[in-house]
Amino acid sequence: MKKVETNKPSKPSLIKVKWIDGMRFVATDSAGHSIVMDASKQSEGEGSGFSPMQLLLAALGGCTGMDVIHIMKKQRQQVNDLEVLVSGE
Repeated sequence: MKKVETNKPSKPSLIKVKWIDGMRFVATDSAGHSIVMDASKQSEGEGSGFSPMQLLLAALGGCTGMDVIHIMKKQRQQVNDLEVLVSGE
């Protein structure tokens, strides 16, 4: 009987979040990708980037989209377009 490996353990993600000024932070991963976070002007920021809540919603939408595409590819289904809308308060 052939052994099937289901889930390979992955390395833990490491994200560095550095304060820049005001309410602005930059998050950087180990590959050098970065994203700016800032509070809105009403919350003492400049609105120059995603808020942490928006990033969380974007991560949920991205994870959902990647799962759907992965499943569709496994089923050999053609995907021409996919849009995920996520809302939160």
